[in-house]
Amino acid sequence: MARFLSKEIKNIHFIGIGGIGMSGLANLLISKGYKISGSDIKDTEIIAKLRRKGVKVNIPHDKRAVRGKDLVCFSSAIGEDNPEIREAKALKIPLIRRGSLLAHLLRERQVLAISGSHGKTTTTSLASFVLKGAGLDLASLIGGIPQYSEDSSWWGKDLFIVETDESDASFLELQPVYSVITNIDREHLNFYKSFYNLKRAFLRFAKNTQELVIGYADQDEVYNILKSSGKDFISFGFKQRALIRAKDIKISSQGSKFKVFYKNRFLTDLQLSLLGEHNILNSLAVVGFCLYLGISPEKFKPFFKKFPGTKRRLEIKGSFKGVIFIDDYAHHPKEIESVIKTVSLFRRERLVVMFQPHRFSRIKLLARQFSFCFKNVDLLIITDIYSAGEAPLAGIDIDWFIKKIKRNFRGELIYIPKEALREAVCFLLKKGDCLLSLGAGDINKVLEEIIEKFRA
Repeated sequence: MARFLSKEIKNIHFIGIGGIGMSGLANLLISKGYKISGSDIKDTEIIAKLRRKGVKVNIPHDKRAVRGKDLVCFSSAIGEDNPEIREAKALKIPLIRRGSLLAHLLRERQVLAISGSHGKTTTTSLASFVLKGAGLDLASLIGGIPQYSEDSSWWGKDLFIVETDESDASFLELQPVYSVITNIDREHLNFYKSFYNLKRAFLRFAKNTQELVIGYADQDEVYNILKSSGKDFISFGFKQRALIRAKDIKISSQGSKFKVFYKNRFLTDLQLSLLGEHNILNSLAVVGFCLYLGISPEKFKPFFKKFPGTKRRLEIKGSFKGVIFIDDYAHHPKEIESVIKTVSLFRRERLVVMFQPHRFSRIKLLARQFSFCFKNVDLLIITDIYSAGEAPLAGIDIDWFIKKIKRNFRGELIYIPKEALREAVCFLLKKGDCLLSLGAGDINKVLEEIIEKFRA
């Protein structure tokens, strides 16, 4: 084991432990016997779970929290000016980024690393569920909490399935045996500076893979990476060139049905509990990996139908007083467009979307795309920007963003401050509406409050 997890390391402190990636890694280390502590800016359910496991968590950050620790791990959201970072440096306590610590932890494991701009969490969660159902004793680290588990991570003896983080290029530290690239989009350009640099990072990731790369054939950027990787590859998609294809697709509010073709020959019918073409693509990546491992369709098919989904991914919260409530993590225009298309299956009267913009840098870079992605929405409610730890950008605020949206959005649009959403949205809802909350921040918590008041 690398020196960062040597026998001398016993007490590890996580700065930003409330993040899904940080908490998942912390859980894995707790299971290995390490004493874990952490800090964050506010209490969450994730932090409450960690405390129930004996983890001491400071709210907010406090430089005293790192004293006596053997190692300090921090996420990409933590800046150099963080008081705990400064104190660790002053005390000469080793510092390590989350992605680096994860790479050290997995260095001796057989790893399937699932990457991509969209669909990673669902694909990782689905792969873990299906392969476990097929008989593998899996370890997993997922960027969300699946509906079949209380945690986002756990240990197992066989393959380790990990959802990667491309936001800071830390996924390039992994040396997986197998990898998946679900797609590549103009995301995290505040870090990469250009789409060209982002594509080059994914190519490096594919070349870092030891044995097999699975990727989306319908996107030229991904397909070219597969061909240039120098590794065996399996392509999936809807187009003729895909090795694994879905055809005869039927999507309803009950799920998705389609035929799977392998090398242009019919392989099997597949029923998926999830909705939408984007989730069919996610499932094809998993089918490809099952076939590579020699798992027969008869063995893996039942678990696609049984898969219960992942929290905050097209999560139907219920129907109350004639209104359907749905929550999704989508925060990028492509994701939003896919989710809205799928949610249209549920609409009876109005589709009402409550959107919390995520990061100043993202809305600045993708403002034009945001103005088009809310097509077919009857009422768009936009609330305050969730900064995710970013400092505000000059001239980029909610008024600027709304002006950009109005350039191409033709439906009704209103701005409601976050603190007023609970009362205002309940007043606006009508029987027959479908309310969809979107965003990677804490908009899901607001939705819970709205549901509670609306049901009363």
